[in-house]
Amino acid sequence: MEEFEKQLNDRKRIAEGGSLETVTSDQAEKLEKEIREQEKLLAGYQAENERLYQDMKKIQTETKATQDRLFRENEKLRAEVKSLKQVSCLKIRCLVQMK
Repeated sequence: MEEFEKQLNDRKRIAEGGSLETVTSDQAEKLEKEIREQEKLLAGYQAENERLYQDMKKIQTETKATQDRLFRENEKLRAEVKSLKQVSCLKIRCLVQMK
């Protein structure tokens, strides 16, 4: 447990810009290995974020296209309903006038 706390204190000191004078070569190698592993993780996260961002942009584009298509279809159907109402009103008037 004491060794673990010492390692944490060393890491904290180094992260804060402290000196590496008291760090053994074994500890320095461990720190370098950790740094390389963290850099690999960061690169992986960055690549995943970029992929997800591109996926999101593609979905946004597809959603916008779908919304536009549905809006046009809705407008077309509204016009058709209006036309049918007019036709039915004319037919009703004709029937009423025939009586």
